[in-house]
Amino acid sequence: MTEIKNNSNQCSTFKMCGYSFGECANSLVMNSINGFAMLYYTEALGLSPSLAGIAMSLAVFWDALSDPIMGHVSDNTRSRFGRRHPYMLVGGLLMALCFYFIWAVPETMRGSENTIFWYLVTFNILLRTSLTVFFVPYVALGFEMCTDYEGRSKLQGIRWGFNMAANLAGPAMAWFFFFQDKDGVRATDVPQNFLNMGAVFAVGTAIFVLLILYFTRTYAKEVNVKNDLEKPAFMKTFLRI
Repeated sequence: MTEIKNNSNQCSTFKMCGYSFGECANSLVMNSINGFAMLYYTEALGLSPSLAGIAMSLAVFWDALSDPIMGHVSDNTRSRFGRRHPYMLVGGLLMALCFYFIWAVPETMRGSENTIFWYLVTFNILLRTSLTVFFVPYVALGFEMCTDYEGRSKLQGIRWGFNMAANLAGPAMAWFFFFQDKDGVRATDVPQNFLNMGAVFAVGTAIFVLLILYFTRTYAKEVNVKNDLEKPAFMKTFLRI
């Protein structure tokens, strides 16, 4: 078991709200990918739906491997900044950067379906990996901030409230600000509209990542992990699942 001194009495509602900004970062990225990536690559860039679907699904299979690995790495990390925050910082900022490049497809890569396909595969896997590096330690941090049932329930309730608000606000803002049809031209046929959305949402994602790091900075400290967690037979256990 992990020994952590913090308790829910030290985790105010204000800090819980600050922690929940992580869901806004996650929602902006994932809802935009789920809602607009297929439109972008098929209608604006001309990639066939079957190839776009394959490219998007490959990263999902990668998640099945990367998530438990990231949990193991984060749990056993030692640093002066704790075992969650370094990964949240690096993963969160890389997530924002990779998210932008999903939409910023260079002209040299748009010459054929083959190059567009591999571009999408590459950056979608990079995006999913950076999301894992950010999100797995982020979720674990919530359970370390509050160690009792009542505190954890309140924290998770606030977190999911932020998630639902972001789930509604993100797509609504995208359709209102970036995808208004003009002069008989469908907005989803114009690649620049997707790039504009990607740039704005990438900046928003980075800001949310920095906000959560700021509001939870008091929890960025070394924790004591007992020896029985330092040398787990991780791969043996993982392969038996």
